[in-house]
Formats: sequence, structure tokens, C-alpha cells
Amino acid sequence: MKILNRNVHRFIQIINKSMHDFKKEIATMNYCPVSRLNNDGQTLGEYILILLLIALVVIVVLGLFGNRLAALYQVVAGSF
Repeated sequence: MKILNRNVHRFIQIINKSMHDFKKEIATMNYCPVSRLNNDGQTLGEYILILLLIALVVIVVLGLFGNRLAALYQVVAGSF
């Protein structure tokens, strides 16, 4: 019976220690799972903004220099 009591006592100590560690972890959390993520990289929204900016620049450049670029392309393509 002593062995059983010792094992039960040891089991209760393990459970208490685990609960203490769990409570300590919960207490140190910010209660927001997103805050535990690494936010060093760009998000999808930032990539979309960059792509929109590039598209806008391409549209403006083609609008301003489109005819000259087409003529230059015809000269280069005609030389082959």
C-alpha cells in the first residue's frame, strides 16, 4: 500500500507542476495568438500594393512613350 500511496503522491506532484507551468505560460501570454507570430516579412496586402504601384508606373510609361517604343521595336524587329 505504501508503494501505491507513493506513486499516487508522485503523480499528484507531476500534475501540480504541470498545471503550475501551464498557468505561468498563460500568465505571460498576451492573450492574442497573433502577437506570438513573427511579423518580420511582408504581408499579402503589402505585396498587392507594390504590384499596383508597378502596374501604375508601367501604364504611365507606356502612355507617355508608347508610340516611340513601338517605333523602336519595329526598327529592332525589322533588322532581324
